[in-house]
Amino acid sequence: MPYELFAISIRLGEVLGECNDLDRGQLYYGIMYNGISALSLMGDNLYGSAYPLCRGAIELYLKLLILNMHTEAYDRYDMFREFEIEQSCCSQEYPEKFIERN
Repeated sequence: MPYELFAISIRLGEVLGECNDLDRGQLYYGIMYNGISALSLMGDNLYGSAYPLCRGAIELYLKLLILNMHTEAYDRYDMFREFEIEQSCCSQEYPEKFIERN
């Protein structure tokens, strides 16, 4: 797994360096950052601390795969991501727009 994480992180770094206009850039960066962070922890023999970062990278990768297959879902994904941010850091309540959507 460390080799695969390293290979993915390096390839994502190349892709992000070549392309400045990515629709789902935050997902690409999240995968790369989680992968590099997990590799750093593994290098220090902190495997238990690396596990959540690896899991997070895998979850982001799966989201990216789904959104790449269903591009029409990206706007909804982004809208609900913004709802989550607003709920968790600002008001502790979901906005009316979220409640109306459910």
